[in-house]
Amino acid sequence: MVILGIDPGLATVGYGLIEYRNGMFRTIAYGAITTKAHTKVENRLAIIYSDLAEIIDKYRPDEMAIEEIFFNDNAKTAIAVSEARGVLLLCARHKNVPISATKLMFIISLCTNKCKWTSRSINQTIRKL
Repeated sequence: MVILGIDPGLATVGYGLIEYRNGMFRTIAYGAITTKAHTKVENRLAIIYSDLAEIIDKYRPDEMAIEEIFFNDNAKTAIAVSEARGVLLLCARHKNVPISATKLMFIISLCTNKCKWTSRSINQTIRKL
């Protein structure tokens, strides 16, 4: 089974693909879809859709896990990320990829039995995979 994990954003969409087979995980690919600031929002969303469609076509994931939005005090950022998340969901739907929403800390705790990691320690662990 190939799983595509998505961390939504407007400027940067993080993604990673893993394969689970015979009780083992294997990293397939990871990276980021990026859009430039000062570009019209609709153009940024089109880039996100197009790039995700290419990733899905290339790797043919069996499922996509997408992080739920964490809302903070910045409503403008929350709205932009929500728009990007909607485009990501729509793309997966158009490509017939089943979707599950995840909470990042829940997944990390399942994988590591730790709940309060820094970004640096998370990145180091992911690189080891």
